[in-house]
Amino acid sequence: MHKLKRIVVAITFSLVLGAMILIVGKNDLYRQSANDPKFEINTAQLKKDNGVAILSYHRIIDDSFALKTVKLLTNNNQLHDYNVTTSNFEKQIRDLKKARVKFIDLKTAEKLARNPKKIKGKYVSITFDDMAESAYKNAYPILRQNKIPFASFIITSRPGKYVTDSKMASWSHLREMQKSGLVTLSLHTHDMHFLENNIAAGKIQSYNKNFRKDYIKSYNQITEHLKVEPQYFAAPYGNINKQNASYLENHTPVKGYFNLSQEIIGNSDQQGYEISRILVNENNWKSLKSWITA
Repeated sequence: MHKLKRIVVAITFSLVLGAMILIVGKNDLYRQSANDPKFEINTAQLKKDNGVAILSYHRIIDDSFALKTVKLLTNNNQLHDYNVTTSNFEKQIRDLKKARVKFIDLKTAEKLARNPKKIKGKYVSITFDDMAESAYKNAYPILRQNKIPFASFIITSRPGKYVTDSKMASWSHLREMQKSGLVTLSLHTHDMHFLENNIAAGKIQSYNKNFRKDYIKSYNQITEHLKVEPQYFAAPYGNINKQNASYLENHTPVKGYFNLSQEIIGNSDQQGYEISRILVNENNWKSLKSWITA
C-alpha cells in the first residue's frame, strides 16, 4: 500500500512538474534574439571611471518552486538570459543604492549621452522592454517604494495581451504607473516585434514601409490611451536599419533610439541618434556590480 502511494505521489509530482515547465516555458522562457545569447559585458566597459549605464530588463518573474526546479533541470538560455527573479531584482537595486549610484530618468540619461564629458561619477537609468505584467507586478512596487525613475517601452498592440511568452501590462496598469510620476512611456513598435530568418523586422529593408506605418499606429495608440507624446524608441532585438533610424530622426518627435550594445557610456563615448544600453540578466550582473562598486 505504501509503495503504491509512493508511486502515485511520484507520478503526480512528475505531471505537476511537467505542467509547470510548460507554463513557465510558455509564459516566461521563450524569447529569440539576434544578439550574443550570453550578453556579456567586456572588460573595457568595466574600466570606465565615469559612466552612464542604461539598463534594459524584460521579465521580472516570481521565485516560484516551478522556476527553481526548471532552472536546475534546464540550460535554456531564454530562461537564464531574459528573465530576472524578483528577489534578484530587489538585490540589484540594493546593490546600486549601497554603491551610491545616481538613479536618473531617461531624459537625463539621453542628455548625458549627448554630452558625455559632463558625466562625473556613475549613473544608472532603468528601462523595461515590452513592459510585461510580471514587471508591473514585481518590479514596479520596488521602484515606487524607492522612488526610482524608469522607462517603459511599449508594444502598443499588446497591452493586456500575450507576446508569445508572457502577458503584457494593460493600459490601466500603464496609466497607474504614469500617475506615479516615475515612468517615461515610449515605443517598442506597434506590431513589428518579430524576427524573420533570425533577423529583426526593423533591420530588413523590404519592411521599411511597414516600419513607417507601424510607427504611426504606435504613436496614435500611445497618445490616445496615455495622452503622452513618446520621445524615445527601443529597437526590438536591439537594432534597426539606417533608413528606419533616419525616418525616426527626421520625421518623428523621437529624440533617440536605444540598442542593446552592452556598453556603458563613458566620457569619450559621444552618442549619436542611436544610444547604448545594457541588457541585464542574472549572468552578467556580477560584471555590472564590479563596475558600480569599483
